[in-house]
Amino acid sequence: MKKIGLLLNIILFVFCVSLPSISSADEVKEAKTQLQEISEQLEFIRKTGMHLQDEGRIYILQQVVTAVKNSIEEKGIGNVRTLNFYQQLIIKFRFSTQFFEFVRTTSTEKQIANILSAVKDIREKRGFDDDPYSKILKSNLEQMFNSLTQLARASSTPSNIKQQIRALTPLFGVAIALADQGDRPKAFAKATEIFQSLRSMYGALQSLSGSPAAFRYVLEVMGLNEFIGEYSQVERI
Repeated sequence: MKKIGLLLNIILFVFCVSLPSISSADEVKEAKTQLQEISEQLEFIRKTGMHLQDEGRIYILQQVVTAVKNSIEEKGIGNVRTLNFYQQLIIKFRFSTQFFEFVRTTSTEKQIANILSAVKDIREKRGFDDDPYSKILKSNLEQMFNSLTQLARASSTPSNIKQQIRALTPLFGVAIALADQGDRPKAFAKATEIFQSLRSMYGALQSLSGSPAAFRYVLEVMGLNEFIGEYSQVERI
């Protein structure tokens, strides 16, 4: 009887120890499924047809969803890197509500509602909120500048467009330096200047999208620029 009692205690101990790992596995599976559903619904919206800058916005959102999913697989759901990507996802979607309203149609309203509901669920589970002195502008300006730099270096880019891109370098330098101090009025003012300058270049940038190598960078630049415009509260026209 003592042996049976000891065996039962061991079984009970092993079961209790294994509960957190089972719970964690379920959480990971649920998170990955949720992210996959968001990605699929974004792709559905993209395939309905839209302007290139709007396709760029979808591309940027898909990028951050994929980044979270990959980080969960590589680092785990509780890893700091994963949590940082989750925060970027929440911010990217929170400041895309104007965009979703603009592209909403009767054929996409269900998908958009599902996406926003899923992101709200993620935000509530992860407990993220906006830091008024965060550096969202800086990271997005840097990513956009890097993509523009790649376009300026590409041999297929006409010299006049290269000159237009390089002419923006000083403005990016000032904007990124200001944004390094946090997302504050002066940083937003410079980011808005960049947004408007790039908006005037959309025709030129779109002419580069025929090159497979350049297409990704064109999408990134337009998508990030549109995000920065909405984040900076520039009215969409």
